[in-house]
Amino acid sequence: MTLIARSAAAAAILVTSAAAMLSLSQTAMAEPSAILPTQLPELTAEIPSVTLEDPRTIPETTPETPPPAPTETAAVDATELECMTKVVHREAGNQPRAGMLAVAHVVLNRIRSGRFPSKVCDVANQPGQFFKLATYNPRRDTPMWTKAQDVARAALTGEAEDTSKGAMFFHATYVRPDSFFRTRERLVQLQDHIFYR
Repeated sequence: MTLIARSAAAAAILVTSAAAMLSLSQTAMAEPSAILPTQLPELTAEIPSVTLEDPRTIPETTPETPPPAPTETAAVDATELECMTKVVHREAGNQPRAGMLAVAHVVLNRIRSGRFPSKVCDVANQPGQFFKLATYNPRRDTPMWTKAQDVARAALTGEAEDTSKGAMFFHATYVRPDSFFRTRERLVQLQDHIFYR
């Protein structure tokens, strides 16, 4: 029995005892002859007895920590992951995570818009947009590739925030915006890139 449970049991006994004594005293005041000595055991029999352990002798127990809930990661198409990783690696591999996520979300925001192809690889391979994925083959055994792949997976599964704020276009800060970008809503600048809707 825990200390809290013992305290609660003791409090219940006190309340029950007080109620029984109050009932007995009220009866005695109203009709003193109504209470016979033989009734006292009946009244005390209603009071439950609880044996309290000495808290100094109770071994301390640590509360059990429930096991962590299993996390389910949405399945990601391997080809789409490869394409997204290449885009993130080439376009933002030198950027902090927020900048890498923003580039990944530009691709996803284009897909969601309905104005672009419905697959990552097709969006990335559009002429004049990103680059031809087939000709870009960086080493896969570098920390930069691993980070780009982690970012790509987080974006594709929806586990990561859209740091681009809904952007569908971006350019490097050193590029002078042409008329196309001047007609777009500028959303955010993250490190070396400026993002637009």
